Amino acid sequence: MKGTCKRLMAIFLALVLSLSLISNVPAEAATKRNYVKSLKVSKTSISIKSGKSASLKATVKVKGSASKKNKIKQSAASKKTVKVTVVSTKKGVTKLKITGRTVTKKTKVTFTIKTKGKNKKSKTIKKKITVTVSPATSTATTVTSYTVTFQSNGGTTVSSQKVVKGGTVTEPTAPTRSGYIFLGWYTDAACTNAYDFSTKVTGNLTLYAKWVSENDNLYDDIIDLGDLENLESQGLIEVAYAEDGSVSAIEGSFTDDTVNSAQDAADLLNKSSSLFGDDMEASADDITVQTIESDDSSECFYKYSPEIDDVSVLGSQIVIATDENGEVSGLTSTYDEAIESVDTSADITEDVAQENAVNALLEEDDISTFLNQFVSDDVTEDEVESAFLGELHFSVSKLIYAASDSLTPFLAYAVHITTDEAEEEDVDLTETGTVEETVTLENLVSEDTGEDDTSETLPTIDETYYYYAKDSKYEKHRDI
Repeated sequence: MKGTCKRLMAIFLALVLSLSLISNVPAEAATKRNYVKSLKVSKTSISIKSGKSASLKATVKVKGSASKKNKIKQSAASKKTVKVTVVSTKKGVTKLKITGRTVTKKTKVTFTIKTKGKNKKSKTIKKKITVTVSPATSTATTVTSYTVTFQSNGGTTVSSQKVVKGGTVTEPTAPTRSGYIFLGWYTDAACTNAYDFSTKVTGNLTLYAKWVSENDNLYDDIIDLGDLENLESQGLIEVAYAEDGSVSAIEGSFTDDTVNSAQDAADLLNKSSSLFGDDMEASADDITVQTIESDDSSECFYKYSPEIDDVSVLGSQIVIATDENGEVSGLTSTYDEAIESVDTSADITEDVAQENAVNALLEEDDISTFLNQFVSDDVTEDEVESAFLGELHFSVSKLIYAASDSLTPFLAYAVHITTDEAEEEDVDLTETGTVEETVTLENLVSEDTGEDDTSETLPTIDETYYYYAKDSKYEKHRDI
């Protein structure tokens, strides 16, 4: 009985061992046939901007045919920084989309990709991916634009335009104005500088319409802006304008008339008076003629210097140039029609103007230094000044001063003071009003001192003082 039990136990153990061996064989074989061999990613470092995306490819290779083992799963990246989305999974290749979220500064995050299956050592394979997200660069561009305004000067309204910086103005449909012909757009109110519509705009701009009367007859006996525009458009002349819109220069022949005398010049100017001022009326008496000869030709210049109420004008002149045959070759003008409105009645006398000029002269540093050397205890300053002034020559004239670009023409006295050229080399200063006795500075000094040690020469004086004839203010100009 005892032996039977031992045999049964041995059989049982053998069965158990056999079952154990049978169950373990398939598991070990399966493990060897199906496992993850590798995990590869297309990149481990990604840099993107907020709102932009980058792609990532993860490839899993397996041993065997277990398709589930060739898939991946990723750890959650920081949701505040990036978003990871699976785009597709096919045959062990998983495509991911990495999108940067909005950040205010450069931010770096890391997430992990790992295989769902395990490798031969029963472990998952992992890869770390680093993503750097930068703030988005603004693509908005600030566009600078300017306003172009069209001043139609009595014509129909022309709408303004908005033009981007560096762009050009679209030439609008020409405005209309009853009784006038439109000549174009100009950059200045006087309409002297024509606008080029190919010019790039760099700031706000106002353009002014220029008009000429449609009744202007280019072939009448009047020379006006319409005639000049016509000649200039043909390239026959060039015209320059002053700030007030009047003509300041014409280069080329603007008339078929010939000028051979002062009267011819006056007639031409009166035919052209609208170019310079509404009230201009030239007279031959106000025109001087100068001829310049050269080896083979000559040129004449007719200078018109107007008078207002018999008062001459300094400045405000017109000069006509002609060739030796009298054909006009050009014109220059500084004429200022404001001279026509100057009141020619003075508030101060010529004597007051001369007295002020004398005082101004005596205050000159070089004059006072020269005179002071003759003043002594025996010779007074008044005596020296009196003798000095006796050697001077004075001329006083009333005129309209129009020689300044910055001053409106005004009534003035011109006081011209000069020394006697015949006696410049030796000092011989005669007292004012004395005709019987000649008193020199040398005599003034030697009479009381008994010494004769002066041999000074009288300084050359040639000065003009201009006084406002309405008050005592003055301006001084040398060598006029």
